[in-house]
Amino acid sequence: MPPRDILAIVWSARDPDAVATRLRGLGFALGADRRMAFPSAVVRIQAGTVGDDRLGLAEGPAAPPARALRHANGIADVVAVGWATVDRERFVADSRTPPVEALPNDPHLGAFVVRQGTGRPYALVVEPDTEGRLAASLVRFGEGPAALYLSCGAGGLAAFVGDAGRRGSAVSSVREGPLGPAVVLLGGPAWGPHILVVEADPPP
Repeated sequence: MPPRDILAIVWSARDPDAVATRLRGLGFALGADRRMAFPSAVVRIQAGTVGDDRLGLAEGPAAPPARALRHANGIADVVAVGWATVDRERFVADSRTPPVEALPNDPHLGAFVVRQGTGRPYALVVEPDTEGRLAASLVRFGEGPAALYLSCGAGGLAAFVGDAGRRGSAVSSVREGPLGPAVVLLGGPAWGPHILVVEADPPP
């Protein structure tokens, strides 16, 4: 049974059909309205009002999908949303959502990471520690949601990487990150949105 509140994530895109085609090529199931349904979140891809693709959150929770979409690549859920900031201490203090836990850095984004709160999907506050993907997001858009962390379950990361290879889809090498071993999907803009796949759900 889905949770009472399902996070409503909006992916605003310059070419939403091209984004949907790319994601379907990676093995994601999208409805006719370009929605990806997960137990904890619904991601809706829509035409953007600005020139670049970016993530946002809709007002209020999403309605539970009429039926669960099974993703052929083994992805099970959205486990976290990465919130880009230039000052994680200020960002956390302003939001006043305890508890806060420091996590290992994210080498794929080039970021320091803290987890805020306990609700799923988790809020990961990410601040650049190198001139990497996250820094490019901040230069382009400023602060806000910039990354989605998707879970493929214990033992599923090798299967996901193998499946991506068979589909001819580019993913990074596996590196240890804030939520364990992970890859980042390649082929999109340097400034994102960034889609990371993690080995398993972290403990609450």
